[in-house]
Amino acid sequence: MKYSGIMNPKDKDFVTRFQLSQIVTEDPYNEDFYAQVFKVIHPKTTNGVQQQHQHESNSIAQAYLDHSGHRLGGRYKRADVALQRMQQQVQKAVAVAKERPKLTQYAKEGALGKISVGGGKNPRQQLVIVSKAAEREQSQDQKVERKEGTKSYSKKDILSILENIICELMNVESESRTKQDVDTSKLWDSLKILEQPSSSGDEENEVNPFIQCLNYNKMLKILPRLFKFLNREQVLTIVTLIMSNLENLLVIKNGSYTTYPDKKLPEKIVKLVDSYSLTFSKILMNAVLEFKFNEIIGLLVILIEHNNVSFVSTTKIGLSILTTLLSRAELIIGEGTISATDLSEWSSCYDELFTSLESRIQAIFPPNFEELDDGSSRENYIWQFLATLSLGGKLSHQRIIVDEVRDEIFGVMNRAKKIDNSDYNNLYKKQNLLNNLNMYLVVMGLVADENDIKELQQ
Repeated sequence: MKYSGIMNPKDKDFVTRFQLSQIVTEDPYNEDFYAQVFKVIHPKTTNGVQQQHQHESNSIAQAYLDHSGHRLGGRYKRADVALQRMQQQVQKAVAVAKERPKLTQYAKEGALGKISVGGGKNPRQQLVIVSKAAEREQSQDQKVERKEGTKSYSKKDILSILENIICELMNVESESRTKQDVDTSKLWDSLKILEQPSSSGDEENEVNPFIQCLNYNKMLKILPRLFKFLNREQVLTIVTLIMSNLENLLVIKNGSYTTYPDKKLPEKIVKLVDSYSLTFSKILMNAVLEFKFNEIIGLLVILIEHNNVSFVSTTKIGLSILTTLLSRAELIIGEGTISATDLSEWSSCYDELFTSLESRIQAIFPPNFEELDDGSSRENYIWQFLATLSLGGKLSHQRIIVDEVRDEIFGVMNRAKKIDNSDYNNLYKKQNLLNNLNMYLVVMGLVADENDIKELQQ
């Protein structure tokens, strides 16, 4: 009785109609497999004696054909009036449901990807990970009218804004050498952070100009110098804008292997990812150290609401951003200064994030992951994310994660096992592979070697 009363009559009616719609058929007798088999195993009797077919070896096949029929539909065609009446009622209910207004694209697809509803004959298709921009292109048959007051920026406009930012930054740097208190208002205005609101999936030329500037290496190179002259509130404003526009960044939009037929990133995007790793990722890591716990939660909520998390997680920078926010939240929780209300909000936020990733966690591993991580480098951003995600979750969350990445875990162990201990030139690769894997397993009290996974000894 714990959950008694959760569903109202309308909910129950919806579930009933949905379930019944799956069994609607134009030919209930021939399509009922269990009824057919029952009739074959228990044939009709005449005067207490079962009817025998002339050829015993073909009796079952013949009996099935007699019931299911050839072109004429079988021997037995009697109709069950009650069943037909129910079928008509269900068909009517389904027809009424189809006439209702269609749900919005977001409501139908949800956070995990595109979901198609099907029955027994047409099962649901596999979930497809797409970005917000791709969703919008698929859902729009005709171009939506531009919102009033929305500006459109050309490449020339963005480059002009970028040059102005650099000019103002140089002026501030020059002034800071002679003065202790420097006026940075012009520098802040040049960033145009508040000039035009935008979020993931907006038209490329209508995205906030600062976000568009982040698609250029020239902007990335000056970020460390720029953030030195911004106060805490300004940094928080910028990070908030970025969280709502992640998929408008080329490093995210074009940084997922899922968008390419060969599942490999172009060299141009790989270089852009490296530039972000050296600049933006480090700046964000330093910035979140100054954020409060409720601000971290707010940033995660904005990220979840304005982006397709399952798509963002298939990019290196997207995964790095999630790891940074999650790890900072866990560090604050570990300090023991969080109120019960904040912990409750964090739990809800984490559950929402996990729901967005569930059944898609394995997709964060690129198809050619063995080539990317052969042990020669310390590329551990995926295992680092899994460790952080598991650290913040409950036992049930951890079990789901393990189930989804089980193949990758044993894949790493097998690759490590193939490296012979006598091969001193490549022995470091084995150690790197196992170290990266154990970064994740240690969170759950486990440790792996090339042969087995054991409990971590304290």
